[in-house]
Amino acid sequence: MFVKTRKGGSGRKHRAEAGAHGKCRLCSTQQSTPVCGSDGHTYSSKCKLEFQSCLSGKTIAVRCDGLCPCLPGHELPKRQHRAEKREKMERKGLFI
Repeated sequence: MFVKTRKGGSGRKHRAEAGAHGKCRLCSTQQSTPVCGSDGHTYSSKCKLEFQSCLSGKTIAVRCDGLCPCLPGHELPKRQHRAEKREKMERKGLFI
């Protein structure tokens, strides 16, 4: 698996260590519906956003479908952000 470096990095890709994803669910490479995350980054799919959220230990929600920045009026309602957070916590077994 190759991981792109962040802004300000060398711009080269580096190989991630095997098993570096730990408990985080890997994504299919066939999914390709971009979403804009609440962190301002564009992800190639919702699964990739969730994977990065899991890796970083930070909550990253879908701000809008498509590329960042979100167009005015295209951001998802805040309620949907909360629903996604709850769904993620339920999958982790934090809610019953």
